[in-house]
Amino acid sequence: TKANDRMLTITDSGQIEARYVDAFDASEVSTDTALSDPYGTLFDSLTGQPIDGAVVSIVDAVTGESAKVYGVDGESPYPSTLVSGGFVTDEGGTEYDLKPGDFLFPLMIPGEYRLVIEPPAGHVFPSGFDKSQLADLSGGPFEIIEGSYGLDFTVTATGPPHFDVPLDSRESFRPCCLLLLP
Repeated sequence: TKANDRMLTITDSGQIEARYVDAFDASEVSTDTALSDPYGTLFDSLTGQPIDGAVVSIVDAVTGESAKVYGVDGESPYPSTLVSGGFVTDEGGTEYDLKPGDFLFPLMIPGEYRLVIEPPAGHVFPSGFDKSQLADLSGGPFEIIEGSYGLDFTVTATGPPHFDVPLDSRESFRPCCLLLLP
């Protein structure tokens, strides 16, 4: 990163805490909401290998409308639909080269969201494998939550929601296990 570029870089899952104490009134408290970034990897539920080419959209779980997403600068609109493992450019011109199978929605306001996924040919979403059946796959460990199965998930101001999404091959699809999340 460049000095004085208005960007703060931290590691994945890193947390930042800012504290302000008014020098003239120590009881003054200031609260603000931070933006978070949902991100993760789409992977094959049998092999653990990343899957490129899925169309991934993020929607507001309350309205069903496309979610408002911003680029890393916190101002430039970013697409609410992308292709896993692809290349994305926000309206400010920042380019995002996603790793194999990855999806990234850089900054979003806290709320309830849902992923809508159109898998590439030969795959099915949501997966029929439960979390325990995915635990020992190569490429893991994978972070599996309700959002991994197309269910609603919460974006909070306390950190970026990281979770991965299993996709079944058409041959292995098992619609029996979707509700077995702990």
